[in-house]
Amino acid sequence: MTPHSASVPTATDMNVLVRPDRRDALLDAVDAALTGLGATGVEVELRSVESACEPDNMLVADYLQRFDTPPVGEQVHRLTVTAHWPGAAPATADVTRAVAGCLPSAPDGSPGLWFGQTTTLRSSE
Repeated sequence: MTPHSASVPTATDMNVLVRPDRRDALLDAVDAALTGLGATGVEVELRSVESACEPDNMLVADYLQRFDTPPVGEQVHRLTVTAHWPGAAPATADVTRAVAGCLPSAPDGSPGLWFGQTTTLRSSE
């Protein structure tokens, strides 16, 4: 029996707008948030999305609309998170909310910019 054999795995896949100097804090915050909800084996990856800062990118367009300027320090990243939940996983929307809640605030103090979702994986994934 492996450590995750009696658990339900989830995968969160998001595009997020984050400053590179906040990268490590974001990774630690996501791990702590999901572990605090009861997840085990949390794996968090954050990769820069090349050419994503073009005006047709949804996050960049949203930032431009809200702040009347393109993001200068912020970059689009792909955030992927897998977690294992002993017994039953929380609702996928709750997992997504927990991950999104870890994002640094936007310049005006509003929640960080992101889009994505969480799915429950079959045991073979």
